[in-house]
Order: sequence, then C-alpha cells, then structure tokens
Amino acid sequence: MFTPEMKSSASTLAGTVLAFATLASHVFNSLAAPSSDWPQWRGPHRDGISGETGLLKEWPENGPPLKWRTAGLGGGYSSLVIVGDRIYTLGNRRGKDGGGTHLLALSLADGKEIWATRFPPGKDGSPNGTPTIDGDLVYAISLGGTLVCAKAASGELVWSKHFGTDFEGAMMSGWGFSESPLIDGDKLIVTPGGTKNTIVALNKKTGELIWKCPVADLGNRGKDGAAYTGVVVSEGAGVRQYVQLLGRGVVGVRASDGKLLWSYNRVANGTANLRLMPSASRNSLIVNPSGAVANRRAVASAASSIAVLCQ
Repeated sequence: MFTPEMKSSASTLAGTVLAFATLASHVFNSLAAPSSDWPQWRGPHRDGISGETGLLKEWPENGPPLKWRTAGLGGGYSSLVIVGDRIYTLGNRRGKDGGGTHLLALSLADGKEIWATRFPPGKDGSPNGTPTIDGDLVYAISLGGTLVCAKAASGELVWSKHFGTDFEGAMMSGWGFSESPLIDGDKLIVTPGGTKNTIVALNKKTGELIWKCPVADLGNRGKDGAAYTGVVVSEGAGVRQYVQLLGRGVVGVRASDGKLLWSYNRVANGTANLRLMPSASRNSLIVNPSGAVANRRAVASAASSIAVLCQ
C-alpha cells in the first residue's frame, strides 16, 4: 500500500516485477509451501513478520542473480501477495482489454501471466491497495473504490461493490482509496469512509452486508472520509475489535456487531492519515498519522486503558 508522499518522490517500475535468486532456485520452490504464503498486505497477520528461515545474512558482492523479469502489468502502487505457486497484484493498464484497473495472477516460477481480470468500468487510476487472498477467492479495491471478489484459480468475477454508489463512501483527500481488504472468519472488513457506512462487514462469499458502523463527529482535527491504511485486528481488553485510522482519527469497532467502542481524534491531520501497525501482543498500536507533514505520534494503548474506552 503506497502512501501519497511515496508517490511524490518515486514512480512505479512501469508494471515490471523482478525476481532474484537469493539462495538458490529451491528458495522459490519453498515459497509455494503454505507456511511461506504471504496472502495479504504486510503478511499473514498484517504485522510485517515473515516466518521464512534460511535467509542469507549477506548478499553476494554483485547482488543476487536475476531469476526472471516480467513487464506490461500496468502502473500502480500495489504490493505483491504470494499464495502457493502464484503471485497476485493490481495494475492500471492502458489500451489492453479496454484499459483500466486489472487484477493479475502470475506464475511464481517464471513470472508469466496466468490471468488478468478487468475491474468493472469506473473512474479509476493507478491502484494503491494490495489484493487479499482467502482460500479460493481473491479480493481487491481500485483507486476509485470498486471492491471485487474473484476466483483465485481463473480470475472470474464473483461479485463487486462500489464504495460510492453502494455505501455513500468518500476519501478524506484526493489520492484515492488505498485499502487492502481484511478477511476475518466469514467477514470481509472494508472502509468506504462515509459517515453512514464508515466501516462495513460483508459476507465474504456474497458481498451482502452483515453490519455497518457509522462514524460521524470524532473531533475537529482531520477531514471526514477514509484514510490511507487498512483495518487491523486487536484483542485489547479481551474484546475482539477492528482498529482503523480514518480521516478524523483512529477508532475501535467491535468485531461481533460493528459497535463503535472508542475513538481518538488528536492523531488526525487534514492531509493524509497513514499507517496503522499492530504490536506483537495485539494489545497496542502505533499510529503514524502522516510522514508527509512530519506529524508523527505514537499511541500505545495498553489493555487497561482500552478497557475504560470499551466499558
């Protein structure tokens, strides 16, 4: 998930993915093992921690040898996810299949394209978010707020929703939706960002609404709308909850029914609220509201303090 300040200082590799052999070819074979899957943004638990072992302590003097290269995937800021022997990502293609945002599957072995599925037509640009894989389905969100569910094997669309038309959603500022969907059990959790359906839980198989959490007045700081990060799961105070950084600040929403448990407005700014990271214990969070304006605050919420907010 790329943030606005990254866009101002860096560009995409023109839809190019490179693969390097860091140990030997068996490293890439090991990536196909379930324990090595990287099925969503920042890994299995959204904490940036990999279970991989046997990595090199030092790279060769001339760097790792190039294993393969693939191009033509389209522009964008999407990261890669890996499940089994496939890589999944998003790209904004021009003049191919009518152009527009595409969900892509590549072979991990050689980088060759397996399938490409075009998003439903809409006002989109280069995507910011990263796909999420859950079993035989893949989920992704376009820059303009189109959420799709597709079959991981073939790319066939199963269902789609639009944050604007279906949920009256909105972004806090103009860089577009940047979320990577969260799967939790049977629920798909996303952030349309409007005041009526700020965070919603959908049936991951059908896209039908399970619950919605309206978030209106959190305070004066920031702007209304979704921000530039994805939901993380917390077990603070023994309450399973979804924590999200919005345009007006950070909130905790009860996982079972979508009830707003607590909020904190002082971390918000009016440019772009970025980065929400769970700690290893999942009872604390670090919020970086915006590196773009050098406005960094750390919020460490111990279970006891969250308990007060959850009462």
